[in-house]
Amino acid sequence: MEDTVDWLDPIVGFRVSGDVTKRISLFALGDIGGWGVGTASDLTWQGMIGGSFDLSEHWSLTAAYRAARRESRHPRSETRSWYGPQFGAVFRF
Repeated sequence: MEDTVDWLDPIVGFRVSGDVTKRISLFALGDIGGWGVGTASDLTWQGMIGGSFDLSEHWSLTAAYRAARRESRHPRSETRSWYGPQFGAVFRF
């Protein structure tokens, strides 16, 4: 049987974006939370900065760099970090 750990983190965040041209935009986002409230992580955060290129009215491609971290004192839950490039396709309707 595998041990599991459940938690619920309160988080606040932001997102800003701006158009460079009609088809190219830049964005940044981030959030922070946890604060050791109840079953929450001691600290969790993430940040991402990137850009988007509109292929058409409905489709765009994105590229970004993202970093995230989750810290916990729970004995069965480790502190973890993630970071690296992120690529995606977006469909808006």
